[in-house]
Amino acid sequence: MDANTLIAYLAENWTWALGLGASMFGLTVYAGLLNPARKEDLALWLMGAQTEEGWSRSFISLFDAVFGSNHFSIRCFVRSTIATLIAVIVIWLLMGSVDVIGVRMQSELALGSVLVIGLMINVIADYVSLLETRWLLGNMPRN
Repeated sequence: MDANTLIAYLAENWTWALGLGASMFGLTVYAGLLNPARKEDLALWLMGAQTEEGWSRSFISLFDAVFGSNHFSIRCFVRSTIATLIAVIVIWLLMGSVDVIGVRMQSELALGSVLVIGLMINVIADYVSLLETRWLLGNMPRN
């Protein structure tokens, strides 16, 4: 692979790299905001130093740190909505970089239109999915 081919490849795929980099940066920033006990639990889990039961408790703790411990609250719903909108934006950017949106929708959609569609379709479904995931995670240690 010569330099011109590499430059052309990077020029065509810069949004994928930007999306991945932004996601990793966001996770790193979020990890810095965790309290020391959660950081330690996460580090032990990543190193594989805990049992499966410990893994499930650590994941539940991380899940609750992101969405809150009261899942039937406005705070949890708003955080779920923000996560949904971030996912919609990332998917729109990634699909737009390879012109898949125009092929799939047979028209170009602006980001605002995509966000409105995402709010109408995904927010409630994603919140219900979040509740289901948390319920399943809560049952993991017992099983």
